[in-house]
Amino acid sequence: MPDWSKLLAAADMKVTDRRVKVSFPNKRTHQVSLAEEPDAYALRGVVLSPNGVSALTGDDDSQRLALALRAWRRNETARLCGFRIDEGGGLVGEATVPRIGLTPEELQERVRALARACDLLEAHLTGDDKE
Repeated sequence: MPDWSKLLAAADMKVTDRRVKVSFPNKRTHQVSLAEEPDAYALRGVVLSPNGVSALTGDDDSQRLALALRAWRRNETARLCGFRIDEGGGLVGEATVPRIGLTPEELQERVRALARACDLLEAHLTGDDKE
């Protein structure tokens, strides 16, 4: 297992186990979870928890579909990550970073990019900073 604290040693990042909390100049923060795959690192940020999705859409399937379509449309412009409703019903952003030739600085920037994209979508959807 990689030493995430060494790979992600930056003033705007706080690593705890397999999670990194990224802080932004506007005082917002966002957490990204980290997983090791055979040839890559898998990054995942929660935009809305399953409860957050329910609070936003209620029990209205058409509202859930509208949220899923909004995430899908966001994928058309997102360059380094993708958004989806996961198996648990939460809205997540994900990215895969190949490990071959990866420097700590490049990994840090990819984590920042995912955290920024997830936080921006969360802010657009709710105005809150919960995740």
